Amino acid sequence: MHAKDELIEKLGETYGYMNHMFDRKMEEYKLAAAEKSAMTVSKMITIIVMTILGVVMATFGLIAFAFYLAGDMQNSARGFGIVALIMLVLMVVVFLLRRYIIVNPAVTKTISFFFPEPENEANNE
Repeated sequence: MHAKDELIEKLGETYGYMNHMFDRKMEEYKLAAAEKSAMTVSKMITIIVMTILGVVMATFGLIAFAFYLAGDMQNSARGFGIVALIMLVLMVVVFLLRRYIIVNPAVTKTISFFFPEPENEANNE
């Protein structure tokens, strides 16, 4: 009977240790998820701010370029028309190449951010 009580006590201790280890692992996963989420949110905010500033800068630059062309051609419509045509061609090129210049790099960066390559496997190859 004494061995049975000792076994039950050891099982209880083992259960306590396993429960404690499980709680620590869950906390570790929560912290890792919070860190990755915070990094993702901060990168998204940076991208949005930089995009807005870039669009404003490009808009003023294109307006200045259109006025420059209008002054050279003595016709505002032609200057702004040439700038609009350049932007249309650029938009078509970006649309046609969107998979190569936007989609694939975004998918690759997202996957590599959330699933980094293990260091020990990278060194073995």
